[in-house]
Parts: sequence; structure tokens; C-alpha cells
Amino acid sequence: DAPKHHFNQAVMLKMKESISKDSLSVVIKELQRHHDMLRVNYPMKENTVIQMSHGTDFPIEVELVKLESVEELEVETNRCQSLFNISESPLMKVVLFKIANEHDRLLIIIHHLIVDGVSWRILLEDFNTIYKAKQKGLKPSLPLKTDSFKVYRDALESYKESIVEQAEYWKEVISKVEIVPVDNEVKLRLRKNRKELKFNLSKEETQRLLEETNFAYNTQINDLLLSVLSIALYKSFNMEESLITLEGHGREDVLGVDVSRTIGWFTTAYPVKLEYNRNRLEEQIKYTKESLRAVPDKGIGYGVLKYMGEDELSYVPQISFNYLGEFDKSVNNALFEWASEGVGKPVGEEFTSEYKLDINAMITKDEFSLSIAYDQFEFSDSRMHIFKEDLKSTLIEVIEHCQRQESTVITPSDISDEDFDIESLNEFLLDLDEGRA
Repeated sequence: DAPKHHFNQAVMLKMKESISKDSLSVVIKELQRHHDMLRVNYPMKENTVIQMSHGTDFPIEVELVKLESVEELEVETNRCQSLFNISESPLMKVVLFKIANEHDRLLIIIHHLIVDGVSWRILLEDFNTIYKAKQKGLKPSLPLKTDSFKVYRDALESYKESIVEQAEYWKEVISKVEIVPVDNEVKLRLRKNRKELKFNLSKEETQRLLEETNFAYNTQINDLLLSVLSIALYKSFNMEESLITLEGHGREDVLGVDVSRTIGWFTTAYPVKLEYNRNRLEEQIKYTKESLRAVPDKGIGYGVLKYMGEDELSYVPQISFNYLGEFDKSVNNALFEWASEGVGKPVGEEFTSEYKLDINAMITKDEFSLSIAYDQFEFSDSRMHIFKEDLKSTLIEVIEHCQRQESTVITPSDISDEDFDIESLNEFLLDLDEGRA
């Protein structure tokens, strides 16, 4: 039962000016008043977990901890990460660290049930706005609230009735699966056995990836990153086809609701089939792009069908991929910046993972990074190091390839004509060049 309580997300901020516990408490109280999900927890009722909303008399704890050095942070952060009980307490905790001869550090921990990547951007932006207003003795003026999590949930119910035909698409996606080969079989992938490898691109390489690659094939960054993953999985594991879980922000327009500034866990997770293309790199990128464009409604329907009634969609891929974007863009401002110290262990040691490979990419401090998490008893370190190097070298190869393109290569999704697939479009464009079309 313990793992469900210890499943958090957290940020550690370095304050650019000293802040008092009282001032911090005022900001957090205002944040909680404005954002409904910060007043939610999940008690049991008749053997069922329910979502319960509270009033503003459900205060978030703000703790002050005094330390002699930053080296003491690790013990304290781990202590703070394990304090939630989803049935009883508020699911957000704030810890202000006053450290001798150092800038203050601020640790914000929120249970994953009520937060996602987009939520953090909203919260930190509002934190900054509230603090600056209070400093000037003004009433904070926050952007208008968008639709509530309840409105979103009700919209999912209505949406489910309109997408029954999507079930066949998803069944086809998960129908043929290649198993990721391992070095040793394990019964459970426990968090305490998890290892992580990571690589970074330089600032200059990151800038090229963001600004000079998508022009080549009218792509988005996920098209390129998943092309890279397809090639690396073939190089490292000899996998010509692989099924991955792709994560998205989940705040899609198809539901007819606006949750652009709503706090909550809206993430979509849906299966995508990757195929290694033995032909030129150009074809790999085009095929990956087209397979992603074919996903209906950016994948939101898969979770709706799976968790609201389609038992046949219960298969879980063995690889997860999530690109979080420029994650610290909303963090650095006049009040605080991203701290270099860790946040402790946001997930409990007994938590189990469904995925053999859990891959996350993001951009922080203007540098792209990619991490691979794996079970140390399931994969050898040497195999994982090879996989990491295959990912990095292939990514650099893709960047350089795209930069060499002098004009944009179009694909069927660019012209929204269902009569074309990649092969027939290639033939048509060739005929056009030769004056036969």
C-alpha cells in the first residue's frame, strides 16, 4: 500500500533573494485558494478510492529547516519526500531551507496524482506573480481560471461515446509486438534497483536541434527523436519493430474544454509502433512522421477507451518515451532559478515499473538531455552504455542530415490528401520534376 503514497514530482529552486517563512506561507495559501486541485486528496470510501475536494481550511504545510551546509540537503529532501498519505493530508508540501552562507533553497513536492509537467509551469509562474504583488502590498492579479478537472472528466465521458470506432485502430497498433531482449529475467522492476544513464548535447547542438532541423521535413521534434529511437533500438537490440508508450500533455482541443491553466495530471499515454527503415535516413524520418500524424486525436482516445471499458487494450509496451520540452523555461526569473541540488527520491523504493526502458528527454539550461532508466538486474551496464551512445550518435547524425537539406521535403500529411502514401507521393513528385505530371 505504501508505494501509492510515495509517488511525487518535485522541484528545487535557488532563491535569488531571502524569503521568510511567513511570506512564503502567504504565497502558498493564495496558490491553493486559486487552484482547486491543490485542495484535493483521495480517501477510501466503501473500498474505493474517491477524489475529495476541500475548502481553504485544508492548509498546505510550509516547513522551515535550518542547515549548516548544502551537503545536508540530501537527507532532508528524502525525509520530506515520504510524508504524504493520499487519504489524509494535502498532497503538496513546501520546505524552505535556510543554509549558512548560502542562498535559500525552496523544495516544492506535489503528489503526481494532482500535477504534471504543464502544471509546474503554471504554478511557478503564479508563485512569482503572487510574491511580487504581495511585496508591493497589492492584491495579486492572476490569469483567469480555465475549466476545472471535473469539467474535463465529464468531457471525457462524452468523448468516449464518439470514438468507439477508434478501438480497431488501437487493437491493430498493439497486435504485433517485438519483445525487448534482456540480459536477465526479473519478476519485478523495483525502483530501488533502477539505474539511469544520461547524455547531454552542447548548447550549440541543442540550438541546431531546435532551430535548424524541422525545416527539412516539416517535422516536430518528436518526429526526429522517435526516428532516432527507432534506429538506436535496431542497432542496440536488433529490433526492426518496437512498441513504445508515448506520453503527451493531454490538454487536447478535441474535448471542447479549456484546461490550459488548470492544475492536474492530464498526461496521455498511448502506444506507438516504431519501424526501422533500412533505406535512407530521409525515409526513416518521413515514415516516423507519418505514423505519428496517423494517431487519432493525439492519442487521447486510447486511455479513454482503455480505462472506460475496452479490456482488449490492456497490453503495456515495454518502452516508455517522454519529451518534456524546455522544462526550466518558466523557472528562471528575478525571484528564483533552477537549483543544482537534487530533490531527493520522489518515488518510493518499492514502487514497481511496467517498462523495461523508461526514456525521458528535456531541455534545461539550454542543453538537451536524454536519460535511460532501467533495472540493473535486467540489463548489463555495458549494453545500456552502448544503447546510450547509439542514441547520441544517431541524434547528431539526424541533426546534421536535416541541416544539409536546402528545401523542405513534403510528406502526405502536409497536403492532407488521403490518396497519397509516401511511395505514391514520391512517384508523383518525381514525375513532376521530369515534366510527366
